[in-house]
Amino acid sequence: RALVEPLTDSHRAKLDELLKLKAGSSITWLTWLRQAPLKPNSRHMLEHIERLKTFQLVDLPEGLGRHIHQNRLLKLAREGGQMTPKDLGKFEPQRRYATLAAVVLESTATVIDELVDLHDRILVKLFSGAKHKHQQQFQKQGKAINDKVRLYSRIGQALLEAKES
Repeated sequence: RALVEPLTDSHRAKLDELLKLKAGSSITWLTWLRQAPLKPNSRHMLEHIERLKTFQLVDLPEGLGRHIHQNRLLKLAREGGQMTPKDLGKFEPQRRYATLAAVVLESTATVIDELVDLHDRILVKLFSGAKHKHQQQFQKQGKAINDKVRLYSRIGQALLEAKES
């Protein structure tokens, strides 16, 4: 009840929209929103940012999750996450909106965490690539320096031999 009372008709309509099929797709908005990023690259980062923007468009009232115990909120979100959107649509309105609100609150936090993780993984990938490239360049330069040292050594030897003779 604490999750449903602050919701306006607009909020309820937006929550119901999450159970509908995404345009040009065979999955619902809720299913799409809960997909995890696959690989750490810019395309998946942008897709995940779009997911976060979509969650923000639901525009749930500020502090909605504070009116319910955290364990209860997590339980509702977990239950909602395990159900298909079709099953969620069969709930009586009060329970459906409470479950969807809990799913949106928890999924928003999850998407933010995944974005931070994705960002970290992209940076690690970039730094690893740069480190590897630097090591290869250093080895090539080291070989060139060694070749020059050997050349100067031979020139020095030749000069010493020329001086002695």
